[in-house]
Amino acid sequence: MSQPIKNAYLQFQADPSTTHEIYDEESNTPLLFELFPNPNPYTFGTLQIQMNETSQITNPLFILFSIDRSQSMDDICPTDHKTKMDHAKHTTKKMLEILLKKTYHYPPQTIYVQLVVFDDETTEIIPKTLLDSTTITQINTSIDSIEPQNSTNLELALTKSREIMEKEELLAENENENEKNKSKSYMKTEIFLTDGNATSGIKNVRRLTELSLYSPPREDNDEHIYIGYGDDHNANLLQTLAQSRNNASYYFLDQIENSNLLFGEILHGILYPALKNTTINTNNCEIYDYKTNTWSNTLKVGPLLSESFKTYHVRTTTPQEQITATICAEQITATICAEQITGTICTEKITTQDTPFIYQVEVLPDPTQQDLTKYMFRQKVQEYLYLSKHISNYIDESSKQMIIIPKEERKRQNDRINAVKNDMKLFMKYLKCYMKTNYLEHDKFHQTLYEDLYISYKTFATLKGAMYSGARQHSQGRQTSYIISTPQENQDHLYNINVPTSQRSRTPSPDNSPISYRHLSENTTPTQRRIISEMTSFPTRSRTPSPPLAPSDMTQQDFEPLTELDKIIFNKITTKSPPREEI
Repeated sequence: MSQPIKNAYLQFQADPSTTHEIYDEESNTPLLFELFPNPNPYTFGTLQIQMNETSQITNPLFILFSIDRSQSMDDICPTDHKTKMDHAKHTTKKMLEILLKKTYHYPPQTIYVQLVVFDDETTEIIPKTLLDSTTITQINTSIDSIEPQNSTNLELALTKSREIMEKEELLAENENENEKNKSKSYMKTEIFLTDGNATSGIKNVRRLTELSLYSPPREDNDEHIYIGYGDDHNANLLQTLAQSRNNASYYFLDQIENSNLLFGEILHGILYPALKNTTINTNNCEIYDYKTNTWSNTLKVGPLLSESFKTYHVRTTTPQEQITATICAEQITATICAEQITGTICTEKITTQDTPFIYQVEVLPDPTQQDLTKYMFRQKVQEYLYLSKHISNYIDESSKQMIIIPKEERKRQNDRINAVKNDMKLFMKYLKCYMKTNYLEHDKFHQTLYEDLYISYKTFATLKGAMYSGARQHSQGRQTSYIISTPQENQDHLYNINVPTSQRSRTPSPDNSPISYRHLSENTTPTQRRIISEMTSFPTRSRTPSPPLAPSDMTQQDFEPLTELDKIIFNKITTKSPPREEI
């Protein structure tokens, strides 16, 4: 079995107090940045993990699709004139098409799929079915039959999904007890997709989250993926659902036509987990949890994928003491434990089929003399993303429940919001000057940080803030491939702070693929790009070759009709309709 971890190491900032001194070009006054408030007892550091390229898993898979088919899924996407449901059906079929190819490999992979749709009730469109060449046609026919209708009952949808996943868990446990060879675990994934809020049934976020959890409460090691389709979904609910589980993710698909990028990343995560149920434990230092905006000695990070490179933030008050870190996970068929002692990580495999495993990681010459300025910036951005999402969720829930906030409390909240926004504005200014001074205006890492901060600022304490800041918080915290776009504003950017022009759109796509990669981060691995390329967009409905482009100097006179009848038709088509009167 291949070694999943290529290397892993701790390192700490050389100067723990501050970063480079930057001056405001307009006023020539110094701009300050401090990650930790004074007096500062902390030394900032990072724990970085580089994963090896590992082969695709061969474990039996069960994938449950739970798809919203309420009437709003019939909305048209302006860029390609397809409906939300068109995209949902297309990406689902493309995922199954790619998965079907995996069943042809040797050894063949066993894959079961099940599809449930929901509106004001739930319907099983595809019962649990073995995916193979004999069933794919009927599966696609069933998917094509889905039509949007009625309202949305998330209570029934979440309950149905939980019941199905619990049933599969019991079946897997019984099969493992009956089989002698237990080396291949049964891996289960739930993909839950919705585009709106609950209009019937339970609507309270806490109650919906509780009824979605396994009963009786137990360790949930299944993969759960919650996708908000469009900017009208309940971001607070989906984020809470994801945060309540060990291996769960929240995605916001802001531009439906980019669903192939998002579903390509999801499919890669299903097929190429190098480690799963990963937990990092630290001693004499704390590690940051972006979900809760807290520091502790334990962090659950979920799966670590093939070829991925992850950076986690740590801090310590005793850099001179022995600092240790332990990475505990499952290598799909085995349990891995990695322990760092004074810069060296030794990984031991708790044996499966009596296969011992030991791994030595490089030791940094001096782990306390590193310039980690960019990661200090990233830490600050993550903290602002959390604040923006948290406050926006509170405002959203208060408005839905029509909570009347007392005048004094409202004033206190407004003062707090204004103070945080002012701090964000100053940090944006510092980051912008830092990027310009150090010629980093086109550096992808710093660009993404600035875009994250800009979105957090623009959506702070707004009804859309939960989904935009929450999605950016997720992509930054989990270091994912897909990232949402910046919300378009009709007004000038406040305070003349402009988002740097991103270079991601200029990155050529592999194999001359028509896919735009501007929504993919620098965390995207080569294998991820290959799978995303397979998740192509809609095929052309006509096989007729496209006509040549018209010359740039062509005028309307070139289209003048040849006959009187043609002239009548031409004038009728080209005549502009009078504007409608405002009501």
